Amino acid sequence: YEGRILQIGSNTFPILNNDIKLPPRSETLCYAIIANINELEESNNYNFLCEQNKINEFVLCPSSLVTKEGNLFRIFLLNSSDKTVSIPIPKLKLTPIADPDQDDIPKKLPSERNILFVENCSANRIEILKSKLRIDHLNKEEKGALLPLIMEYNDVFFLPGDSLSSTTAVKHKIPTTNDIPIHIKPYRLPESQKEEINRQVEEMERQGIIKQSDSPYNFPLIVVPKKIDASGIKKFRVVVDFRRLNNVSLGQSFPIPLISEILDNLGDSKYFSTLDLAQAFLQVELDEEDAHKTAFSTAQNHWQYVRMPYGLRNAPATMQKLMNQLLLGINGIRAYAYMDDLVTYSPDLKRHIKNLEELFKRLRKFNLKIQPDKCEFLRHEVTYLGHLISDRGVSPDPQKVNILINYQLPRTQKDIRSFLGFVSYYRKFIPKMSSIAKPLTSLLNKDAKFEWTSEHQNSFETLKNILCNPPLLQYPDFSKQFIITCDASHNAIGGCLSQGDIGKDLPISYWSSTLTKTEQNWSVTEKECYSIIRACKHFHCYIYGRKIKICTDHKPLTWLFNVKDPNSKLIRWGLILEQYDYEIIYKPGKSNSNADFLSRMDHNNIIPSDEQLQSKVLPLNSSPSSSANDPIPGTSHSQTPIQNSEELELYSKFMETQQNQIILNSRIVDVDKESESLKRTADISTCVFFYIPRSLLNKR
Repeated sequence: YEGRILQIGSNTFPILNNDIKLPPRSETLCYAIIANINELEESNNYNFLCEQNKINEFVLCPSSLVTKEGNLFRIFLLNSSDKTVSIPIPKLKLTPIADPDQDDIPKKLPSERNILFVENCSANRIEILKSKLRIDHLNKEEKGALLPLIMEYNDVFFLPGDSLSSTTAVKHKIPTTNDIPIHIKPYRLPESQKEEINRQVEEMERQGIIKQSDSPYNFPLIVVPKKIDASGIKKFRVVVDFRRLNNVSLGQSFPIPLISEILDNLGDSKYFSTLDLAQAFLQVELDEEDAHKTAFSTAQNHWQYVRMPYGLRNAPATMQKLMNQLLLGINGIRAYAYMDDLVTYSPDLKRHIKNLEELFKRLRKFNLKIQPDKCEFLRHEVTYLGHLISDRGVSPDPQKVNILINYQLPRTQKDIRSFLGFVSYYRKFIPKMSSIAKPLTSLLNKDAKFEWTSEHQNSFETLKNILCNPPLLQYPDFSKQFIITCDASHNAIGGCLSQGDIGKDLPISYWSSTLTKTEQNWSVTEKECYSIIRACKHFHCYIYGRKIKICTDHKPLTWLFNVKDPNSKLIRWGLILEQYDYEIIYKPGKSNSNADFLSRMDHNNIIPSDEQLQSKVLPLNSSPSSSANDPIPGTSHSQTPIQNSEELELYSKFMETQQNQIILNSRIVDVDKESESLKRTADISTCVFFYIPRSLLNKR
């Protein structure tokens, strides 16, 4: 063991020359070798009796038989305090005990030995840990950087046979509206599951998760089926039904981070690693004053939880609070935590290894364990929170989306809600979702009759196909200008947030919304304007305080907000837009591919666009003083208001005879005198126009 390194076969282990750290209120298994290596071979056939030794006020080495594991000896140290304790390397007295099948103990073997402790690690543990890691994708350089770090911090990984540790950094409390005990009679469970229930309860007691209780509370056990594993064996999880307790529990308002915000800040990274805590909730201790409220019964005994169980109302808030403390100072800079799911990211290998080391140090300090077979290290592309993240952008998790391939046809309103709930989680990837899903959402109305038609089938299949082939969304770059592209149709509005040169801009997020019956009766210009207002509200967190461009394929919007005598609706919308530094740019529909999907869909009751009427009614594309030629597509337009608009208002009624539909279309026009309005009358067989002086309107 020269150089403080123990070599056993091809395996090497660092020998501790600093203090030993012992977690609070726990018995720690340490591995050691005898200092005199020359006598190690002589003692290979013998075990040792370790006499009880009080190291300090809190640490005790209990009297025990010291057994060997390979060429290492197993030593137990007990820390009875509530804090992590560091102790120097102790000198322990070992009395050799001969194996019954061996000869007498050699006389030269001394009774007191110096012990060299190996860093909580045995050859067998290392091999098990390596077999659990997912590192086959790493090259030689990456493995050389990662494996020594994992071996150094192997104690933060939870392996089969390990005792589940707990942290005291946060304790879960269960405040209730009253202290009246709740006692619910246990449910009768199938005889075939009782053996499995008893086994899991005994294991939880062994792990220190539950203890025997005399609490007046009682909640029933239920058995929840788990996914069938690779062996094909059906397994179950035993949980407690805490619904009645949750009804009287006071809620906590600790915030859970927004998934969209986390994903937006993972750009400019080449390496990603995700860490998953092992049975995360059960690593948090319950407050002793509230632990009796979690009592439950089995046929053998009455129990209560010592750790925070799953199913409690405020458990997610407590877990997030713990994670925020764990990442204090680096949250949002080098790592993020959503509940028990951790992700760290960096642009290069060197910084990523430093990030992982920082996380491992903090996990060790908080006495938390992670599940090695659920962790991903040094990935260029990794799934996190149901999304596939990479240096190129974000897309839905393919494994989640593949569920849709064989998704059964909805037969009830509950089935539709389940399907739309799944799809809505990825709505930022689905252009025109509100419009596409309109037939399905209409079946959820209170008095709707459930009749599945070809329209519903088309909506269902379209949503499935889009999610199975989703667009790749790029990360937002807050140093560059954002572009919002908006559009509207008869029953929906939508928008796209993007960055880049107009025409070559790449999408960051899609948004859409259906219109109410009242909003569907608005004119096309009002709908187009409303889509801008709603899109700016939706993307507020991206665009506020930054100069933005708003692209529209509706040319009147380039000057509409600058009219001198706007109606009350325009005033309200104008005030909303005043908080943004924006420029409205006209982008013809053919080149408006990001958001023009809405107006180019097939609708049974499509409303003619204003452009279809402009050539026959009024030259709304420009003011009278401007050139009659169309502006160059893709360029910004002057927002010069029309003069003297207070003199006259035009109310036009357009009747589409083929669809028997009447649409109101209101416009402010440029007229100097009332008599001149007759000059603007157009000969259109399908339209009837009424020119009403403002003086008459005021008398109505």
